[in-house]
Amino acid sequence: MGVKLFMLADEARRAGRSYAKELGIPAPIKTTAVAPTGSISMLPGVTAGIHPIYARHFKRRIRYADNDPAIERHLGAGRHVEPCQYTANTSVVTFVARDTILDHYAEHLIEQADEISVTDMLRTQSFVQENFADNAVSFTVNLSPETSRSETACALIAFLPELKGTTVMVDGSRPQAPFERIDRQTYEHLTDGTSEASQAMDDCSTGACPVR
Repeated sequence: MGVKLFMLADEARRAGRSYAKELGIPAPIKTTAVAPTGSISMLPGVTAGIHPIYARHFKRRIRYADNDPAIERHLGAGRHVEPCQYTANTSVVTFVARDTILDHYAEHLIEQADEISVTDMLRTQSFVQENFADNAVSFTVNLSPETSRSETACALIAFLPELKGTTVMVDGSRPQAPFERIDRQTYEHLTDGTSEASQAMDDCSTGACPVR
């Protein structure tokens, strides 16, 4: 992984020097970054930036204006719809989904965010910054509520001098969060074996894509 990141960074810097020469301007000092690509990454079904998957199975909450005609369609499909607690004239629709990585790998091979220690999360960001990113880094550590304050504090103290762009979010710390983990049994019960993840992608072709 380190070799590939180094090769990518080297190619980005080479391209930067080439374009700068062509334009007659100074070569860029910084050329690589890990951007906040959460919504964009959902369309092809890949993870955002350098994050692990949030969960193998999860609830995904999408906000719609109350006058959006799609709400009636979601109600008709049996999805849970409730008023948004943060924005007036807005409703929150809950989808039940599975990560598309499970289409390619066995479930027991995939670690989700709450199964990875905060230390390993920050160590991963540090590794990427050292070997690839010389500019901005967007990275969120999704902590399990069971993670102790002392463990989090020790990890932050150890790695924070090396990091930038780090956010720590405790799961369940606010209501109506965009994502909520569920286990496979709950997923199967709520979907009766159907995949709302696939259905959500099909909806995009009609212009009513729930990935927002």
